[in-house]
Order: sequence, then C-alpha cells, then structure tokens
Amino acid sequence: MNPDAVGSDIDQSDRLLAAWGDFLELVARQVTHTSYTAWIRTAIPMSWEGSTVLLAASSPFHKTWLERRCRTKIEAVLSFCLETPNIRLEVCEPPEEVLAELRSRVPHCATAMATAPDQPILTLDVQAQEQPASRGQQAAAHRRISFCSGITPNLGYTFGGFVTGAANRMARAAALAAANRPGDGPNPIFIYGKPGLGKTHLLHAIWLHLHETRPETRVALVSGEAFVQDFVKSLGSHTEERFRNRYRQVDVWLLDDIQFLADKNRSREEFFHTFNAIYEGRRQLVFASDRTPEELSGMDDRIKTRLRAGLVVDIAPPDAAHRLAILEAWNRRNDSVIAEDALAAVAELDFASVRELEGAASKIVVWQSLYGTRVTPTQLPDILRGYNPGGAFKLPPPTLEGVVAAVAERTGITALTLRGATREATVVRVRHMAMSLAREMMPYLSTAAIGQYFNHRDHSSVLYACRRWNAARLSNPTLAACEMDLRQLFTPGG
Repeated sequence: MNPDAVGSDIDQSDRLLAAWGDFLELVARQVTHTSYTAWIRTAIPMSWEGSTVLLAASSPFHKTWLERRCRTKIEAVLSFCLETPNIRLEVCEPPEEVLAELRSRVPHCATAMATAPDQPILTLDVQAQEQPASRGQQAAAHRRISFCSGITPNLGYTFGGFVTGAANRMARAAALAAANRPGDGPNPIFIYGKPGLGKTHLLHAIWLHLHETRPETRVALVSGEAFVQDFVKSLGSHTEERFRNRYRQVDVWLLDDIQFLADKNRSREEFFHTFNAIYEGRRQLVFASDRTPEELSGMDDRIKTRLRAGLVVDIAPPDAAHRLAILEAWNRRNDSVIAEDALAAVAELDFASVRELEGAASKIVVWQSLYGTRVTPTQLPDILRGYNPGGAFKLPPPTLEGVVAAVAERTGITALTLRGATREATVVRVRHMAMSLAREMMPYLSTAAIGQYFNHRDHSSVLYACRRWNAARLSNPTLAACEMDLRQLFTPGG
C-alpha cells in the first residue's frame, strides 16, 4: 500500500471531522426539523476516503432512513462543505462500543445524542439501555422512548403507498385518523382481516407518519409474540416494573397479531392492565388481528368488551378493480415492466391476498428476465399455474390485432406484411392461416369485418383463404404445428 495514500486518507478524515459542525449547521436549514434532529444530527462521521464519506448509524432503521430519505441532501451539503464534488454517502451500523468511542471524539455527535426534550430516542432492540446520569434523568429519558419489538419498520409501508379501494377504505381512514390525532378519535381501533391484506402495512404507516410529523410522540410498534416474550423475560429477570413503565407510558401502542395473546394467561392479564393504563390516559391504541374480537377464543370477555367499545373495521380481499389498481401501483414502483393487458388479465384472478397478488407479479418479472420478452395475456395461464383459486383463468377476448401479432411473432413475418398486398407464396400461406385462425377464434366477427382488417379484402377472399389453408395444412406440418400452438394460446386449457 502506498504510504502517501494512507496519509491522504487520514488527512481527509480529519478534514471531515473539522467540517462536521459546519455541515450540521448548513444541513439543518435545508431539511425538516424532524429529519435533522432524529436522523442526521444523530449520525456520526467515521471516515472520508476518495469521494466516499462513511457515516455510522445507531440502528438498522436509522441506517435505512439515512440511505433512503436523506442521501441526496447529505451528499450535496457534504460536497459543498468539503469543497469536493460528487461526494458519495455510505452508512454502516457498528457495534455499540464502537459508537461510544466515535461519539467521544466528535463533540457535535456527543451533544446530538444527549437526551433533549424535543428529540425522540429510537430503539429497535428490546434490550437497549440508556445511561443517564441519575435516576431522575433515567426516568425522564425512559418516558421519551419510542420502540419496536419483534418488528422492524418497513419504510415502504406508508399511507401514500397503500392502495385504497372499497375493501380497505374504512381501515385506512381509521389508521390515518390515529396518526393525525392520536387519542382524540376512535379508541381503540381494531383492524381485522385475513393475512396479507394490509393490516401490518397500516400499523407501519402510522409509526412512520408519527415519527415524521410528531417526533416527540412516544410510539410502540410491537408484535403479539414479542409482547409475550418481553413480559416472560421481565419475569425471569425480575424487571416487571421496568417492563410496565416501558409499555404503559407510550402515547401510541400499535400491536400486531393480537390473537397471539389469546391462550397466554399471564400475558393476557398483563395486556389487560396495559390496555387500561393507556386507554385511561387518553392515549391511542391500534390493534391488528386475523379475526374479529368475538373470534378471539381464549380472550376474557372483559378484554373483548373493551376491544368492541372502539372502532372495529375489517379489510376484505380486493375486487378486480382494486386488484388492478394494486398491480398498476406495483408496476409503477418497478418501472412498468409488465404490459398493461397482462396486468388486466392478472387482476381477473381471484387472489386471496395482496401479498399473493404481488407475488404473482414478481413471478411474471422473473419469467420476463429469463426469456427476455414481455409476457402476453395468453401466456399467463402457464406462467401463473397454481395462482388461480377462483376458477378458470379469465382472458380478455381475442382481437384481430392480437391474433395477427401472435402469428407475426411465431412466423417472423411482420403484421404489416401479413395485412398487406404481398403475393409471395410463403406470406400468402401464413396470411391464409391468420385469417382462418381469426375466424375460428372470433366466430362473432363477420367474414366482411375480417377481410376489411386485411387490407380491405371482401368476405369472399376470407372464405377462399380458409379453404386454401384447410388444404395446405396437410402438406405443411411446420405451419400446422405453429397453428396448433397459436390455437392453444388463445384457448388455454382447451
């Protein structure tokens, strides 16, 4: 390794540390208060090598937020402060002992990480510990903690990314009300529905919305299984009081898969008292389940009564129009890789969940990448075999354009040539096949309409073409096999 290069990297890192205060001052004027206090100010500069600046984040969520939400602004301001164009940002998540050492050598970061009344502390690890100077400070810091347990927030699960339809409109409205006015609207909110329909998406959307708009709000995003595990762990370590303070002092409690508590006696009792403490404090409760409150077998009647006392809303499977809207949104996020007619055909399938619907779309993309071509509606039955619990695959009715395009793709003769006046023998045979296939696939079309599409020919020309093809297929096995394949495309399963 070149010693001069090493010295250069050290000099660069020293310059980064020296410029960090200027960076924070400048970037604070260009981003929202929340982005600055919760995400950027708590990042720690580690190194600067070449055009790459490495920052340290305190959690996976912190790292993801910096990379996805703040990258462009950070890179622009760093380029200005370091007087170096095209700075590229990288973010890592070092162990806690490394973070502590880094903070000690960067005064700005030590100040930023100190507990402040208007700054939330984001803790994704249930075992995370704060170390304030005194018991009073410890209690104050503990009350300000937002945390997740058993769940890592998905930054893609926003309200904007939730496709609304008749099946989920009420649930989305309820979740948005809780995010905008926690504790002031319906309480508790109980969202139920089969797996994969968007319940978890809405809980994550509430979490993300609150951290963006109300960073001072104490939010807990927890799975039912994690609540039980946290409680059992507190019993084993004799830290029940800490567990209770942690859960009962939040402003918003988002609990996914509440049905997990139904047959856990001691955890269910603890849930009841936690529920009461938050509810009586006029703070927000939002629960998600795969069944209604009445169907939570094993739950006490007193708990079911409290759950029913708020707003109970369901999310149903999407209908065809809603499925199409979901697929179109998915397609936009993935650069419109699936053709619109294929999306419309997929939307006709009676999928049980949004997750399965998007899984089918992903399978189509994989198929397209393997074969280097876009999927057509006629290819979908084979590609999505096993994805149709609702019955026969509903294909859109064939069109003259579709039939001719399929023949053109299989034979290598362009659609324009097939429809034109060329009298070359090979083209004429394929044209006759296309006319015969169109008449067979679309018996509702008159021969005059088919002839009109083929360069304004009359109905007698179509009848002649069909007769000629019926005789020619016997002596041309290659074209006959091609016709059979095309017929199967337009009549899958036949």
